[in-house]
Amino acid sequence: MAPNTMKLTASKSSKLSHRSLIESQLKKTKLQNQGYIDKKQPEYYLPSEQAIVNEINQEKLLKKEEFDKQQKLQVLNYDCRIFDNLDLELEADGGVDDYLAEYYGSKREDPLITAIDQIQLSQFDNNYPPIAKGGLTKKSKLEIETKREAYPRLVLVNQLYSVFPSNPTFVDQAIQKLVDTGKIKQLRINHKDFHDNVVIKNEDYMTIVETFSDDGNVSNFSKFLTENRSANNVTLKDSEKYGFRIDDLISKGFLNISTGKSTINTENYYLSVPNIGGFLKLIQESKKFVFKVIGTTKWKEALESKLEERWNYKNRKWYYFKGLNLKWVLSYCAGAGTLEVFNTPVGKGWKITGK
Repeated sequence: MAPNTMKLTASKSSKLSHRSLIESQLKKTKLQNQGYIDKKQPEYYLPSEQAIVNEINQEKLLKKEEFDKQQKLQVLNYDCRIFDNLDLELEADGGVDDYLAEYYGSKREDPLITAIDQIQLSQFDNNYPPIAKGGLTKKSKLEIETKREAYPRLVLVNQLYSVFPSNPTFVDQAIQKLVDTGKIKQLRINHKDFHDNVVIKNEDYMTIVETFSDDGNVSNFSKFLTENRSANNVTLKDSEKYGFRIDDLISKGFLNISTGKSTINTENYYLSVPNIGGFLKLIQESKKFVFKVIGTTKWKEALESKLEERWNYKNRKWYYFKGLNLKWVLSYCAGAGTLEVFNTPVGKGWKITGK
């Protein structure tokens, strides 16, 4: 009698895919690193596997050829505005005092306040894509709008530098004057992944405070702010005089412990704003994406139109960045000096500076 034989057949689930091939390669690399497989061992593939390997290698080759062919962008000049609708001058012959006297003594709008307003207005795109199957849904649109409403109306100081690139010192002086006159507040952000200053118009800050109008502790804090419009921090003496509890305001997000301090007995506490965590995360994630796109190019530069194309790809702008406008992110990077912008024959170009 012939011996029993067992016939092996492949199930549908065993069909090779790009994912399974990649996973097997990762497993093989791990075993090689652990010494279980000789790294010099030649690789053998079944005919069906070899076809996929050839396809992957061809794709890598095409990407490398495309990378090698990349040409540096032609720089025409660096005289370009990030926000096309903002053409402002921030200067005065007699310095910042004359500058403020010129605007506060007339009905003309302060250029710095105008810049803050316009940067805020440009933060998000309100032209939602059509609600459709496979695209944005009513539920996702509602989630985006809810997230936006929770973000405080802040402007990064670096964004103001990008609007007035030739006057950073003057911007600092003008901000301080606006703080002293109670028109804006400057908040110091002391976050593990974000160390920067932001500004908020006083009226916007007080609107946030008023949402806690039924809270007695916040009401006392509101009285302090009303009587001290230029205050950017509070002390223990302030809390005793106005009857507000500092620990409660810290938990609600209205105060930050001063840099370098770690105890509740700290003398000075910086003003902060509730829900700032989501705002900072949005900035960090959007900045990371921009640098990832530009960083994969040969010359670490890219046209703004190409960045827009990647930013908008498959509704990424809406699902990941809540409709955040790319220019808003780029203005922060330019003001921080991590990206530089220049004009080319085919539009604006952006380059990583290495700072």
